[in-house]
Amino acid sequence: MSVPEAPSNNRTVVLVGRTGVGKSACANTLAGADLFEESNLSASQTKLVNSQTIRVDRSGKEYKVKIVDTVGIGDTELLPDEVLQRLVFACNECVEGINSVFFITKDRFTKEEADAWDVMWQVLFGAEVLEYTSFIRTNFLRFRDSVAVANNKEQLQKTNKYAKRVLPNVKYFLHDDNPPSEYDGKTTREDSREILLKHLIVNCAKVFHPPVLREIKERISEHAKAHQDARDKIRQLEARLEETSSEREQLRIRAGLAQANNNTAIDRNLVNRVLLTVVVRLVQRERERQEREQAERQGMFELLCGACSCSVM
Repeated sequence: MSVPEAPSNNRTVVLVGRTGVGKSACANTLAGADLFEESNLSASQTKLVNSQTIRVDRSGKEYKVKIVDTVGIGDTELLPDEVLQRLVFACNECVEGINSVFFITKDRFTKEEADAWDVMWQVLFGAEVLEYTSFIRTNFLRFRDSVAVANNKEQLQKTNKYAKRVLPNVKYFLHDDNPPSEYDGKTTREDSREILLKHLIVNCAKVFHPPVLREIKERISEHAKAHQDARDKIRQLEARLEETSSEREQLRIRAGLAQANNNTAIDRNLVNRVLLTVVVRLVQRERERQEREQAERQGMFELLCGACSCSVM
């Protein structure tokens, strides 16, 4: 569910994409500093959630921008369930909502990226996230050329079967380039940063509250309410203890106080337990998605086999 809130000075952006496409490089470009570990290799450097908040001055107004870099979808060093788990933990960094999801891609749009796209909206965030998703084509050398940018999008839609499936659902399509600073990439990154920041501040004022975030907040709120109820009970029992002179009644009240105090003990693993229950549900949803995909492929195979049999006869 989204709430068309009045534009504020806060922005939260989550970077999503397959392993090795340059999410961390894009995060550093957006931050204007080396806050995220990058890699020039195809292997992902981001194994855990990395969240950084920066302050940006735009036309005399200060904005607080929270950048959340996530583990790569399709990371070959992690099990699919582990990837989903870490994506959910990334969601917990955005409990106040998300202004935009930057879906990062580069070069040719592959089946792996199309699968990562499906996981993002079908499994993790829900269909409404498409309204808040910005498709970022990185490593695009001619990102300053508006004609080249338009031609690239048109070419992808015409020639790439996976892009054809995804791009019709894309509201924003941006291009940038994030070369390593040691290769004289400073000016390029500064220009790319200007494009990304302008888009984030001008076009991404509304806040998206994904169902997965609502579930996390609701479950934690339930525990917080139980915690507060226990504290209220302690105050009531303490008041009764001061009022009574009966030793028997005092023993009974003290036993109740011990139990109530036990219920208010800080559970340091509470958030993790809540997040893991959400992960279990998402893992099941991802398995169901994969089973549907497999069934569709099997159906197409059987259809083709039937057509071949008919032509032979």
